[in-house]
Amino acid sequence: DTQNYVSRELVQTSAFVGKLKIYITAKSEVPGLGQISFSVEDTKLIGYGLSISSQAEVDGKQVPVGGDVKLGSNFSVGLVLFNGINGNFLQGNFLIKFRVLDASLLTMG
Repeated sequence: DTQNYVSRELVQTSAFVGKLKIYITAKSEVPGLGQISFSVEDTKLIGYGLSISSQAEVDGKQVPVGGDVKLGSNFSVGLVLFNGINGNFLQGNFLIKFRVLDASLLTMG
């Protein structure tokens, strides 16, 4: 027998972005056994997520994070914007800006 249980109180999430951890404990009195219980936890993402990967190459060799680059270096950046419904927004009402900063945090180019 399967039943669904719904909380009497709604949790307003409109002001949250990021991970939400949910902890649920159910208890019941069973004749002959006494009280039984179980606990479940889950994590949900609220809002949008962003996954970024990047790498730089100099003379065909990958540069480690924080490593030196020079004129002619190649940069590649992977960006995935997602939410719980769409795993990868390829278009929409958003703007992506790419900047390269030097060691003094000044924008290059």
